[in-house]
Amino acid sequence: MPIVNRKVKLCFLNDCGNLAGGAEKMLLNVAKVLDRKKYEADFVFGSSGEIQAAVADLGYRTHVLRLPNLVSWRNNKALVPLNLFIFIRAFFRLWFFLLKTSSDYVITNSIRFELMGSVAARLAGKRLLWHTHNIQPPGWRRRIIRLLASAFPVHLLAVSDAVKASYRGSSAFSKIVVVKNGIEVPPPGSSVRGRRDNPSLTVLMLSALTSWKGHSTLISALDCLSERDELHGLRVLIAGDIQTPRDKEYKDMLLRSTQHLTEAGVVQFFGKVSDVEALLANADVLLSLSTRPDPFPTVLLEAMSYGIPCIATNLGGQTEIITNERNGLIIEPGDPLALADALSYLRQNRSALTEYSENCLSDFKSQYTLERYKERYSEALDRICLDGVVQ
Repeated sequence: MPIVNRKVKLCFLNDCGNLAGGAEKMLLNVAKVLDRKKYEADFVFGSSGEIQAAVADLGYRTHVLRLPNLVSWRNNKALVPLNLFIFIRAFFRLWFFLLKTSSDYVITNSIRFELMGSVAARLAGKRLLWHTHNIQPPGWRRRIIRLLASAFPVHLLAVSDAVKASYRGSSAFSKIVVVKNGIEVPPPGSSVRGRRDNPSLTVLMLSALTSWKGHSTLISALDCLSERDELHGLRVLIAGDIQTPRDKEYKDMLLRSTQHLTEAGVVQFFGKVSDVEALLANADVLLSLSTRPDPFPTVLLEAMSYGIPCIATNLGGQTEIITNERNGLIIEPGDPLALADALSYLRQNRSALTEYSENCLSDFKSQYTLERYKERYSEALDRICLDGVVQ
């Protein structure tokens, strides 16, 4: 029987309530742009935190359904049964929760809920929608995700063409709608780049300290510039911290290998930062040096909103945001010579830097503001959910 004269009820699922990455930032933006004349929503988080609190402050019902982390069994196979018990217990808690809700659609926003939430939503009799932010590397994980995507969700919202392309060859591909992210406009004046006549160049790398983010490429590039005697006037800011205990060894390696550059005042580590805006306001160039496909880095949008050109690798969704020699430079991943040349070029060509900066602001305002995101997201959600419920 058609459902009319009432709002469509949504239930969003996300792993954690903390600001863990771009997916959490975009979930908060979804909460901001959701049309409450058409929809009402509950938000379920695997833990409490600042994103959960921010969503609650917007007036939504939030629920913390604690999902314990699986115990690492890398060196102890005896822990496998414990992980199985933890997973099953968490699954049943989620299933019982969904059974009690009156949601028309369950929308997952994270990998763990894509896995667990797919089966739980099906057993609870709920329509399922994935909002997918990830590109799984080839292997068994990608095969499992593609199988689940083909079997469970009625549609998938992908944050980039690159994410959609990772499903090519599966039946899920035809169910995918691409909705590219957008963010809020910075405060007035913060995006004005006023230091273009300064011969120095401040470079910012803002990412988790994990090996595929490409910090080692940056370090090798700085060594190349040092050999050319081209480090003068270059300042490198590295912000971010490890995501898992396994990244600690990588972090220690980075600190050791940059000690001479840190002592020389070229490199400065900030660790995890809460005031990202202050770093962006003082940067001339942003680096995004991923060595595997990055779905659609929110940090590139944040940089563009401040008029900061980016040097990015030609993988994943980065090339959907950065156009070579328009709003930044595109290089091959893991190529320190190319990065050294790009940094040298931007330091010596202030007119190009200014042109790229102006194009960043223009491209951001025309494509990636929160208002533009609201238009894209609302159109896709209405087409999927309103038509699906009424029919």
